[in-house]
Amino acid sequence: MGPIWPGLLAAALLAFAAPAAPAPADDDFASVVDKLIASVNDPRQPPLRGIDDEVVVGLSRDLGRLGLTDERTRLFRAFAQSPRFSQLSPRVRSLTAIWVLRADAATLSEKDAVVLLRAVREPKRFVEFLAMRDYAAIWPLVETQVGPGMSLLLQGQVNDARDGLSPRRADDRARSDLALARYRAGEFDEAVQLAAEIDHRPSRVKRLTEDQAWTLNTEAYALDGLGRRSEGDAIFELLADIPLRASTPWIINFRINRALRLVGYGEWGSGLKAAAAAEALVPSGSVAIMGRTLLAGARVCALAGLGRASEAAADLRFLDANRQSQPKPAVQGFLCAGDDDRAAALAIESLQDPGRRDEMVALLQGPAFELFYPPAPALPEIRRALRYRPDVADAFDRVARDIPAVFAPRPGLAATGQGEGTSSSGR
Repeated sequence: MGPIWPGLLAAALLAFAAPAAPAPADDDFASVVDKLIASVNDPRQPPLRGIDDEVVVGLSRDLGRLGLTDERTRLFRAFAQSPRFSQLSPRVRSLTAIWVLRADAATLSEKDAVVLLRAVREPKRFVEFLAMRDYAAIWPLVETQVGPGMSLLLQGQVNDARDGLSPRRADDRARSDLALARYRAGEFDEAVQLAAEIDHRPSRVKRLTEDQAWTLNTEAYALDGLGRRSEGDAIFELLADIPLRASTPWIINFRINRALRLVGYGEWGSGLKAAAAAEALVPSGSVAIMGRTLLAGARVCALAGLGRASEAAADLRFLDANRQSQPKPAVQGFLCAGDDDRAAALAIESLQDPGRRDEMVALLQGPAFELFYPPAPALPEIRRALRYRPDVADAFDRVARDIPAVFAPRPGLAATGQGEGTSSSGR
């Protein structure tokens, strides 16, 4: 669970020396978009006048949250069409590509589509591109870009991350990025070797930076991939001992990941205790909903595993109330509770919502297309349970396809019924 950034309209306004407004109106957002577009197209100044990436990311989120999707599309189309697109930061280029592909995939030229696909940095987006019918016109291009097993894409990410790691200076962020890229590419031994550069003594682990802690989190998942689960357990025990301080609010991520992992492996009692320990650190307020929802899903499944499903009623109500922002733990929780009909209803609801369907489409591809979390063999598998129910299948087939199995990055985890075929002919 990464950091949840607040809206950043005020920062964008200040960056352009515009007067702050207590309650920004739609035309204020349009003004910010106009100034960003003018800045990126002005050859007399650096692109975006040095504005931090987070301003663009926050503005994009604000525009989406307020339903100003036309303004968001206008912004990113202008970025993509700018002769200085290549000068934008990698993060802004990636965000631009994601939104322009979403809006214009059916009408882009092959040349423009390839440029945008090469700019996308998030591997999980390619699961969306391969699956969603909105991208059917560029499926052959996406398939060429990712390669069998998504190997071309994931190895490219390894190469980019390796190029970003300087041999002359310590760079915790670059090492963390490389460890994650190697893990995603199935290079588990190499990910573990990178993490070995960090001092694992308990006294030292308590003083880790956030990026170092993420490297250890990745190490634990890589150890799982190597069949060395007990060593992964030990890594998460070390991370759990990092004290919560004003400077370490990020430790909550690792407490949550520890609980999810334990429950996924059927360690019901330990997982329940870990969830309680993580819950105690989650702050109150709306920004904590993601963490609380993940933990509620873990508790439901742990209680069901312990034969105490009757104690999960409050958590199921919480999952239901927050299903729109967190569909995976909600669907998984109802499956654990034995309520397949409610799980199916939530899946259908997500599939019918254009703003939320991409995550559910990815979940229904199965664990063979999961690019971060380790397997959860003790839990009901969402694809196996729901994909071929007639009601879910009808909603799914309207908006997506089963990605051909040849592109699965984790083929050993393919569920029964995984899509067959080797190319876009499987539409």
